[in-house]
Amino acid sequence: MMEEHVSSRVGAGEVWAAVSQKFISSLYEQVIKRIISGIRNRKHGGTIIIFPRSLIQTISSPNPHIFMKYILRNEEPVRRLRSLIVDIINELAREYGAHGNPERVVGWAEYVACNNERLTELDEALFEYAGFVANLAAVDGAVIFAKGLELIGFGGVIKGAFSKEDLIARAMDSEGEDRFYEHAEGVGTRHLAAYHICRDIQDALAIVISQDGNTRLVKWMNGFVTYWDMLPMNIAWTDPAGLEEMPEA
Repeated sequence: MMEEHVSSRVGAGEVWAAVSQKFISSLYEQVIKRIISGIRNRKHGGTIIIFPRSLIQTISSPNPHIFMKYILRNEEPVRRLRSLIVDIINELAREYGAHGNPERVVGWAEYVACNNERLTELDEALFEYAGFVANLAAVDGAVIFAKGLELIGFGGVIKGAFSKEDLIARAMDSEGEDRFYEHAEGVGTRHLAAYHICRDIQDALAIVISQDGNTRLVKWMNGFVTYWDMLPMNIAWTDPAGLEEMPEA
């Protein structure tokens, strides 16, 4: 996406500010938070699974890991998020190049503070995209992404089972170094399916949202399925006021 932005700069015919590479990561983080918030607000729960890009063809075909009821064609819904982010990067660079210091490197702080009308429209489109994904999560099964949040399909049914007698690790810090071990009991089939896929495909990442809003991040780490209970998060908007508190997990 940064390469697409650079190509746009070359043909712009005007001075654009430089955009921080970290800005893309910040946008992705906010999109994920908005999707989680949307699923919570709908109170139906849901599962999001993010696979390595190298497995797109595998999971889109008959395979022993997961069956997707609905696979999206490589059309606008799949490319929507990428297109929006490139448009946001371009508009942010254009705005601060025209009205600010073109030597300045701009990023998340400038995006949140900016009252540019076009950026506001694009931010609203990101919110609509998050709502679209949250609606997909209402369908039985998981919403499936490739790394980079490329939407692959939904209604994903994970094959296989994770025993409640098996040990999992609960991470007590963000790095997962402070942890303790417990049996995978006291959770439903949605969580057990996420544990299984993260053990089966150890580069996968799962986000499980319960009907009561509790949210758990799951991945394979240090020889065990490991989970983090997600703390309250902030969603940042493009208005200068800034942050809205999300409901507690």
